[in-house]
Amino acid sequence: GISLKHVVDDFEDTLIRKALDKTHWNKNRAAQLLRLNRTTLVEKIKKKNMVPIKNGFNGDGTTLL
Repeated sequence: GISLKHVVDDFEDTLIRKALDKTHWNKNRAAQLLRLNRTTLVEKIKKKNMVPIKNGFNGDGTTLL
């Protein structure tokens, strides 16, 4: 079945990624867009192991699909 937690986590990931991409990973500005404290955003980024994506590659060197 559908897990509400999984759907919410995926949506949160998408919102965070969009805010970070829009601000070129300026965490202060991204936090403002998301209406979060900067420290809360940084904690979420670390928890989700998010890294900037450059030139169509993930941070681990794999290509994006």
